[in-house]
This record gives sequence, structure tokens and C-alpha cells, in this order.
Amino acid sequence: MSFVWSEHSANLMVANQAADENAVRRAVKRLEPGLMLTREFDEEHRGIVYVVRHWLGSGVTPLEVLRWRDPDGHPKPLSFALVDELQRQEARGRELYTEAEESNRKRREAEHRRLDAELEEFAREHGNAGSGLRSACLPRGQHLRIARDKRRARGEAA
Repeated sequence: MSFVWSEHSANLMVANQAADENAVRRAVKRLEPGLMLTREFDEEHRGIVYVVRHWLGSGVTPLEVLRWRDPDGHPKPLSFALVDELQRQEARGRELYTEAEESNRKRREAEHRRLDAELEEFAREHGNAGSGLRSACLPRGQHLRIARDKRRARGEAA
């Protein structure tokens, strides 16, 4: 049996049982049938990073659930600690959902405030042009200029 050592906060070293990729894949599937374990090459750190995605159906991009990295961004070696982390996330599921909802609500409100400020600035720059009190400045066709020139030639008010 081999072990994988990983460093956690406060320089604490933790030994996890190294695992075969297929065994971890089966354990992930036992947690949730829609979860899938994939490998990606990490360009920055030149290694393989394991990613767990949730398959939502055909025509929909799978949702990334977990990217197996250490706090510094380096890929972690594959072990059953990945399954443990998924279980911890599942236990915090409702809390994570409410955090995400709150974050999205705050982001939408900030975006609305930014758009309102931009609209107010636009209105100040352009004055009453878009208020409906004046007609919009639109380009006129050539036929209107010719008709105006004919009326002026006849002595009519243009």
C-alpha cells in the first residue's frame, strides 16, 4: 500500500492512501451518478490536475464541482482524499447554495447600480435630446432637400 503526502495549513503533513484512478472514479460515481472524474493538463505547473464535473444532460456543458489542487494552485496527487472533499462539499451543499445565491444577488445589484449611473451620466451629457421634448436629430433624405429647395425657389417658407 502506498501513501501520498500532502501539506496543509500550519505545515501539517497528512498521509492519504494513494489510489488507482479507476477506484477513485468508482467512489465518485457512488456518491452521485452524474459526477465524473476527468484529467486535464495544467500548463502553468506542468502536471495533471484531476477535475470532478457534474453531467447535467446532453447539450449542456458539465458543471465543474471540484478542481483537485493545493492552496498554492499546484495539482494534488490522486487519492481518496478527493472523495472525502466531495463528501464535505455535499454536507455543506445548502450553505454553499445560499452563499452562491447571495453572491449572485449582490453582483446583480452592483451591475444595476453601475448601469443606472451610466444612464444618468449619458442623460447629463445629452441633455433633453432623448426626453421626448425635442425631436431626434435624424438624417434627412435627399428628396426632402430637393423639395425644400423648390419651395424656397417659389418663395414659400421652407
